[in-house]
Amino acid sequence: MRTQRRRAAYSQNFLHSRQLVSALVERSSIGSDDVVIEIGPGRGIITDALASRSRHVITIEKDPRYASQVSRRFGDRANVTVFACDILDFPLPETPFKVFANIPYRITTAIVDYLTTGVAPPVDAYLTVQQEAAARFTGEDEASMVSTCMKPWFEMSIVHRFRRRDFVPRPSVDSVLLRISRREPPLIPWDEREQFRRVVEAIYSAWQPTVVRALRRLLPRDIATDVTARSEVSLAVRPAQLPIEGWIAVYEVLSGCDDDRAWASIDLASGRLRRQQEELRRPTRTGGSRREPSVRSRRPRRREPISGD
Repeated sequence: MRTQRRRAAYSQNFLHSRQLVSALVERSSIGSDDVVIEIGPGRGIITDALASRSRHVITIEKDPRYASQVSRRFGDRANVTVFACDILDFPLPETPFKVFANIPYRITTAIVDYLTTGVAPPVDAYLTVQQEAAARFTGEDEASMVSTCMKPWFEMSIVHRFRRRDFVPRPSVDSVLLRISRREPPLIPWDEREQFRRVVEAIYSAWQPTVVRALRRLLPRDIATDVTARSEVSLAVRPAQLPIEGWIAVYEVLSGCDDDRAWASIDLASGRLRRQQEELRRPTRTGGSRREPSVRSRRPRRREPISGD
């Protein structure tokens, strides 16, 4: 019973096949010169495969019991360092690194957001996630607000589909290995990520059948007409159907707009959406479960390793 409560608290489903894990790591872009972060190592099956292939493995384990187990198991491996903390509190390296992890499904969005919005996102990340979540990030069926916000800087794809019996305990949902690769060079400069994100959030949250209609609702009529004419792509489609090239065209026109009314309207709509999202994340008065936490306001706290160099 205690084990079940612990698993529920940490949302843990572990891969149990060493052969499968080794094959996935070998198929990844991870090489002998790479520093790799692993989130939630559990008993260390993935850690072992990563340590045999990379220069250094940094494991982040929130569950104290598993952190101690991994620390003891890899105590004599100079290229493995174990931190007992929450990944959302861990300061990510500013030097190049990669990620390979079987992450807790209930905080998938928070982890992806944390990894991809920092000062130095990973060069490559391989994350075991729920299939439904992966579809939102890749836009596999159609684009989402989340995938649109990421596409100028990251390429996302599903590189492996797991069987439910690959995990212990067996999950009730289908799982995949999601790859998130940093674009070099990006389609939009890195320092414009927040500005582009506000445009996407404003247009999606307008809840209009087409991008044209959304712009007309958001912006003064003369500005909306100018943006539509100068974008040189058809905006008579739903936001989810607009290709990334179309989003970039709209953004570039808006970026060159000298009328402050345009950005005032965009910031108002984007800010309203974020306040609504924050409201949904707050705990209920009855102590109900909190939804995935926002990570933008978190200040990472330095943690000391419990093993390694």
